[in-house]
Amino acid sequence: MKARIRPVEGCALIWNYSSQQEGWPALQAACEQHGLRLQPVDTSHVGHTIGALCQLKDASPVATLQHLEETTYPPALILHGLERKKLDGFLKQLHAGQVKIPLKAMVTPSNQNWTLANLLQELCREREEFAKRAKAAQEKMAQNNTDENPV
Repeated sequence: MKARIRPVEGCALIWNYSSQQEGWPALQAACEQHGLRLQPVDTSHVGHTIGALCQLKDASPVATLQHLEETTYPPALILHGLERKKLDGFLKQLHAGQVKIPLKAMVTPSNQNWTLANLLQELCREREEFAKRAKAAQEKMAQNNTDENPV
């Protein structure tokens, strides 16, 4: 008899994005179409590990008790179980449905044992770093244009 390996159910953890927002129906539809269980998370979940929230088999449970204000971090979407080749289509579907979620992440072996609070903090730090780099690049381009075309 052959053993059957059941695929891990995918999940989409959604932070600070209510079902009253314009893009919610599109988010739900995209998750359903891609086999992702949509699970809202809030301040009561910040001390739980990402793996536990996604119900991963080997996940650590609650790591710490942490307090975090929901308004501290912008909306975030944390995905598990979505194949890389399907990710672009999923993101395009969200964009077409006016789903505006600035922070996005995939669950990895590295971050599955992080708490939700830790992952949100890291996503915000990375976003700020990208914004700084983009601003520096724009300033450099503007400076180069000024140097090439003096008034």
